[in-house]
Amino acid sequence: MALAAVKTFVAAEVLFAADLNTLNTNILNNALTLISPLTGTLDVDNFDITALGELAFNDAAANPTATGRLRRNGNSLVWGVVRASEPNAVFALQATTTGTPAAGIGTSILFRAESADENPSDFGEIQAVVTNAAAVEEGDIRLLLRSAGGAPVESHRFAADGTFLFSLADPATLAANTMYRGAAIKSWARINATPAIQGSYNVTSVADAGVGLVTITFDTDFANANYSITSTGGASTTTFIVGFDTFAAGTVRATITDTAGTFIDAQFMFVAIGDQ
Repeated sequence: MALAAVKTFVAAEVLFAADLNTLNTNILNNALTLISPLTGTLDVDNFDITALGELAFNDAAANPTATGRLRRNGNSLVWGVVRASEPNAVFALQATTTGTPAAGIGTSILFRAESADENPSDFGEIQAVVTNAAAVEEGDIRLLLRSAGGAPVESHRFAADGTFLFSLADPATLAANTMYRGAAIKSWARINATPAIQGSYNVTSVADAGVGLVTITFDTDFANANYSITSTGGASTTTFIVGFDTFAAGTVRATITDTAGTFIDAQFMFVAIGDQ
Protein backbone atom coordinates (compact mmCIF):
# COMPACT_ATOMS: atom_id res chain seq x y z
CA MET A 1 0.00 0.00 0.00
CA ALA A 2 1.09 3.58 -0.51
CA LEU A 3 2.26 5.76 2.30
CA ALA A 4 -0.75 7.46 3.88
CA ALA A 5 -2.00 8.72 7.22
CA VAL A 6 -3.11 5.71 9.26
CA LYS A 7 -4.69 7.73 12.03
CA THR A 8 -5.81 11.30 12.50
CA PHE A 9 -5.34 12.55 16.01
CA VAL A 10 -7.64 15.05 17.63
CA ALA A 11 -6.93 17.57 20.37
CA ALA A 12 -6.41 16.13 23.85
CA GLU A 13 -6.40 12.55 22.52
CA VAL A 14 -4.16 10.08 24.32
CA LEU A 15 -1.28 8.81 22.13
CA PHE A 16 -0.95 5.04 22.50
CA ALA A 17 2.05 2.87 21.61
CA ALA A 18 0.02 0.93 19.08
CA ASP A 19 -0.71 4.10 17.14
CA LEU A 20 2.98 5.05 17.06
CA ASN A 21 3.98 1.53 16.01
CA THR A 22 1.45 1.53 13.20
CA LEU A 23 2.66 4.92 12.03
CA ASN A 24 6.35 3.86 12.06
CA THR A 25 5.60 0.56 10.32
CA ASN A 26 3.71 2.35 7.58
CA ILE A 27 6.66 4.68 6.92
CA LEU A 28 9.24 1.89 6.95
CA ASN A 29 7.23 -0.36 4.65
CA ASN A 30 6.52 2.41 2.16
CA ALA A 31 9.65 4.55 2.37
CA LEU A 32 10.14 4.56 -1.43
CA THR A 33 6.88 6.43 -1.90
CA LEU A 34 8.45 9.38 -0.08
CA ILE A 35 10.54 10.11 -3.20
CA SER A 36 8.88 8.10 -5.97
CA PRO A 37 7.43 9.41 -8.13
CA LEU A 38 9.17 12.76 -7.78
CA THR A 39 6.99 15.82 -8.11
CA GLY A 40 9.89 18.24 -8.41
CA THR A 41 13.62 18.53 -9.14
CA LEU A 42 15.84 16.41 -6.88
CA ASP A 43 19.05 18.19 -5.88
CA VAL A 44 21.71 15.87 -4.43
CA ASP A 45 24.03 18.82 -3.68
CA ASN A 46 27.08 17.35 -5.49
CA PHE A 47 26.88 14.03 -3.66
CA ASP A 48 27.13 10.67 -5.46
CA ILE A 49 24.29 8.31 -6.24
CA THR A 50 25.77 4.83 -5.87
CA ALA A 51 24.88 1.14 -6.31
CA LEU A 52 22.35 1.73 -9.10
CA GLY A 53 21.00 -1.31 -10.91
CA GLU A 54 19.47 0.19 -14.04
CA LEU A 55 18.55 3.72 -15.00
CA ALA A 56 15.47 4.08 -17.20
CA PHE A 57 14.53 7.14 -19.26
CA ASN A 58 11.15 8.12 -20.63
CA ASP A 59 11.13 9.45 -24.19
CA ALA A 60 11.38 13.22 -23.92
CA ALA A 61 11.06 13.54 -27.73
CA ALA A 62 13.50 16.44 -27.64
CA ASN A 63 17.15 17.18 -27.12
CA PRO A 64 18.39 18.36 -23.69
CA THR A 65 17.34 21.88 -22.88
CA ALA A 66 20.51 22.78 -20.98
CA THR A 67 24.15 21.76 -20.75
CA GLY A 68 25.05 18.82 -18.53
CA ARG A 69 21.73 17.05 -19.03
CA LEU A 70 21.08 13.56 -20.38
CA ARG A 71 17.79 12.97 -22.13
CA ARG A 72 16.18 10.22 -24.18
CA ASN A 73 15.09 11.28 -27.64
CA GLY A 74 13.43 8.38 -29.42
CA ASN A 75 15.90 5.50 -29.40
CA SER A 76 18.87 7.72 -28.58
CA LEU A 77 20.34 9.12 -25.39
CA VAL A 78 21.49 12.69 -25.97
CA TRP A 79 23.99 14.46 -23.75
CA GLY A 80 23.63 18.22 -23.81
CA VAL A 81 26.80 20.34 -23.68
CA VAL A 82 27.83 23.89 -24.43
CA ARG A 83 30.91 23.80 -26.65
CA ALA A 84 33.48 26.34 -27.71
CA SER A 85 34.65 26.73 -31.30
CA GLU A 86 37.11 23.82 -30.95
CA PRO A 87 36.16 20.13 -30.45
CA ASN A 88 35.72 19.09 -26.84
CA ALA A 89 35.12 15.77 -25.11
CA VAL A 90 31.44 15.43 -24.30
CA PHE A 91 31.78 11.93 -22.88
CA ALA A 92 34.68 10.12 -21.22
CA LEU A 93 35.27 6.47 -20.33
CA GLN A 94 37.81 5.78 -17.61
CA ALA A 95 39.08 2.47 -16.28
CA THR A 96 41.51 2.02 -13.41
CA THR A 97 43.73 -1.04 -13.19
CA THR A 98 43.80 -3.09 -9.99
CA GLY A 99 47.56 -3.48 -10.35
CA THR A 100 50.48 -1.63 -11.88
CA PRO A 101 49.67 0.24 -15.11
CA ALA A 102 51.18 -1.59 -18.08
CA ALA A 103 50.81 -1.88 -21.83
CA GLY A 104 47.62 -3.64 -22.85
CA ILE A 105 45.18 -2.01 -20.44
CA GLY A 106 42.56 0.43 -21.66
CA THR A 107 38.86 1.06 -22.17
CA SER A 108 36.38 0.08 -24.85
CA ILE A 109 32.86 0.57 -26.19
CA LEU A 110 31.01 -2.64 -27.09
CA PHE A 111 28.28 -2.55 -29.75
CA ARG A 112 25.44 -5.04 -29.44
CA ALA A 113 22.32 -5.91 -31.42
CA GLU A 114 20.14 -8.96 -31.82
CA SER A 115 20.58 -11.80 -34.29
CA ALA A 116 18.39 -14.75 -35.22
CA ASP A 117 20.05 -16.97 -32.62
CA GLU A 118 21.33 -14.55 -30.01
CA ASN A 119 20.09 -11.51 -28.13
CA PRO A 120 22.10 -9.55 -27.33
CA SER A 121 24.86 -10.34 -29.80
CA ASP A 122 28.26 -8.63 -29.81
CA PHE A 123 28.83 -7.18 -33.29
CA GLY A 124 31.70 -4.77 -32.80
CA GLU A 125 33.95 -3.00 -30.35
CA ILE A 126 36.18 0.07 -30.29
CA GLN A 127 39.12 -0.20 -27.91
CA ALA A 128 41.51 2.46 -26.64
CA VAL A 129 44.57 0.44 -25.61
CA VAL A 130 47.66 1.63 -23.77
CA THR A 131 50.86 0.76 -25.64
CA ASN A 132 53.26 2.61 -23.34
CA ALA A 133 52.28 3.11 -19.70
CA ALA A 134 55.49 4.94 -18.77
CA ALA A 135 55.71 8.66 -18.06
CA VAL A 136 55.30 9.35 -21.79
CA GLU A 137 51.94 7.73 -22.42
CA GLU A 138 50.97 6.27 -25.81
CA GLY A 139 47.93 4.38 -26.98
CA ASP A 140 46.14 2.85 -29.96
CA ILE A 141 42.56 2.96 -31.15
CA ARG A 142 41.52 -0.53 -32.27
CA LEU A 143 38.41 -1.54 -34.21
CA LEU A 144 37.07 -5.04 -33.59
CA LEU A 145 34.43 -6.55 -35.87
CA ARG A 146 32.52 -9.81 -35.85
CA SER A 147 32.67 -12.18 -38.80
CA ALA A 148 31.16 -15.61 -39.49
CA GLY A 149 29.56 -15.82 -36.05
CA GLY A 150 32.80 -15.66 -34.11
CA ALA A 151 33.78 -13.24 -31.39
CA PRO A 152 34.76 -9.72 -32.53
CA VAL A 153 38.42 -9.63 -33.57
CA GLU A 154 40.71 -6.72 -34.37
CA SER A 155 40.34 -5.57 -37.98
CA HIS A 156 42.01 -2.15 -37.99
CA ARG A 157 44.28 -0.14 -35.73
CA PHE A 158 45.17 3.56 -35.49
CA ALA A 159 48.52 3.85 -33.72
CA ALA A 160 49.85 6.77 -31.72
CA ASP A 161 52.50 7.50 -34.35
CA GLY A 162 49.84 8.02 -37.03
CA THR A 163 50.09 4.52 -38.48
CA PHE A 164 46.92 2.91 -39.85
CA LEU A 165 47.13 -0.88 -39.69
CA PHE A 166 45.05 -3.52 -41.49
CA SER A 167 45.04 -6.17 -38.77
CA LEU A 168 43.30 -8.98 -40.63
CA ALA A 169 44.50 -10.98 -43.61
CA ASP A 170 42.75 -10.24 -46.90
CA PRO A 171 39.58 -12.27 -47.58
CA ALA A 172 39.58 -15.07 -50.13
CA THR A 173 37.20 -13.09 -52.38
CA LEU A 174 38.15 -9.46 -52.89
CA ALA A 175 35.49 -6.78 -53.32
CA ALA A 176 35.76 -4.19 -56.06
CA ASN A 177 37.02 -0.68 -55.26
CA THR A 178 38.21 -1.76 -51.82
CA MET A 179 41.55 -1.20 -50.11
CA TYR A 180 43.14 -4.32 -48.62
CA ARG A 181 46.34 -4.96 -46.71
CA GLY A 182 47.88 -6.90 -49.58
CA ALA A 183 47.35 -4.01 -51.99
CA ALA A 184 49.30 -1.47 -49.94
CA ILE A 185 52.75 -0.42 -51.17
CA LYS A 186 55.28 -1.72 -48.65
CA SER A 187 58.45 -0.15 -50.04
CA TRP A 188 59.64 2.25 -52.75
CA ALA A 189 62.78 4.16 -53.62
CA ARG A 190 64.50 6.37 -56.17
CA ILE A 191 68.15 5.34 -56.48
CA ASN A 192 70.78 7.10 -58.55
CA ALA A 193 73.69 5.58 -60.45
CA THR A 194 76.18 5.97 -57.57
CA PRO A 195 74.14 4.10 -56.08
CA ALA A 196 72.59 6.36 -53.39
CA ILE A 197 69.04 6.79 -52.12
CA GLN A 198 67.38 9.98 -53.38
CA GLY A 199 64.02 9.25 -51.80
CA SER A 200 62.53 6.15 -50.22
CA TYR A 201 60.06 4.42 -47.95
CA ASN A 202 60.95 1.33 -45.91
CA VAL A 203 64.47 1.14 -47.33
CA THR A 204 67.37 1.03 -44.86
CA SER A 205 70.21 1.18 -47.36
CA VAL A 206 71.48 0.36 -50.83
CA ALA A 207 74.87 -1.15 -51.57
CA ASP A 208 76.98 -1.30 -54.72
CA ALA A 209 77.34 -5.00 -55.56
CA GLY A 210 79.21 -4.35 -58.81
CA VAL A 211 78.56 -2.59 -62.11
CA GLY A 212 74.81 -2.66 -62.70
CA LEU A 213 74.16 -4.50 -59.42
CA VAL A 214 72.52 -2.84 -56.40
CA THR A 215 71.57 -4.64 -53.17
CA ILE A 216 68.51 -3.09 -51.50
CA THR A 217 67.92 -3.66 -47.77
CA PHE A 218 64.41 -3.12 -46.39
CA ASP A 219 63.78 -1.53 -43.01
CA THR A 220 60.81 -3.80 -42.20
CA ASP A 221 61.20 -7.21 -43.80
CA PHE A 222 58.62 -8.94 -45.92
CA ALA A 223 57.02 -12.11 -44.57
CA ASN A 224 58.95 -14.17 -47.11
CA ALA A 225 60.70 -13.85 -50.46
CA ASN A 226 57.46 -14.11 -52.47
CA TYR A 227 56.75 -10.40 -52.83
CA SER A 228 56.33 -8.48 -56.07
CA ILE A 229 58.63 -5.67 -57.18
CA THR A 230 58.49 -3.52 -60.29
CA SER A 231 60.80 -0.83 -61.57
CA THR A 232 61.36 1.88 -64.14
CA GLY A 233 64.41 3.80 -65.25
CA GLY A 234 65.29 7.37 -64.42
CA ALA A 235 66.60 10.18 -66.61
CA SER A 236 68.97 8.67 -69.17
CA THR A 237 69.77 8.82 -72.87
CA THR A 238 70.48 5.09 -72.82
CA THR A 239 67.80 2.43 -73.02
CA PHE A 240 68.25 -0.07 -70.23
CA ILE A 241 66.42 -2.83 -68.41
CA VAL A 242 65.98 -3.16 -64.63
CA GLY A 243 65.42 -6.64 -63.20
CA PHE A 244 65.61 -8.22 -59.76
CA ASP A 245 67.09 -11.42 -58.39
CA THR A 246 68.39 -12.89 -55.11
CA PHE A 247 65.08 -12.35 -53.37
CA ALA A 248 65.07 -12.60 -49.55
CA ALA A 249 62.64 -11.34 -46.93
CA GLY A 250 64.89 -8.43 -46.00
CA THR A 251 66.90 -7.80 -49.18
CA VAL A 252 66.72 -7.95 -52.96
CA ARG A 253 69.24 -7.24 -55.72
CA ALA A 254 68.55 -4.99 -58.69
CA THR A 255 70.21 -5.77 -62.02
CA ILE A 256 70.60 -3.03 -64.64
CA THR A 257 71.61 -3.88 -68.21
CA ASP A 258 71.51 -2.18 -71.57
CA THR A 259 69.72 -3.72 -74.54
CA ALA A 260 72.83 -5.76 -75.38
CA GLY A 261 72.83 -7.35 -71.92
CA THR A 262 75.83 -5.40 -70.64
CA PHE A 263 75.65 -4.35 -66.99
CA ILE A 264 75.61 -0.57 -66.51
CA ASP A 265 75.11 1.87 -63.63
CA ALA A 266 71.98 4.01 -63.99
CA GLN A 267 69.26 5.72 -61.99
CA PHE A 268 66.13 3.65 -61.37
CA MET A 269 62.96 3.59 -59.24
CA PHE A 270 61.06 0.64 -57.77
CA VAL A 271 57.86 -0.23 -55.90
CA ALA A 272 57.38 -3.41 -53.84
CA ILE A 273 54.13 -5.07 -52.68
CA GLY A 274 53.63 -8.17 -50.53
CA ASP A 275 52.93 -9.55 -47.04
CA GLN A 276 55.03 -8.42 -44.10
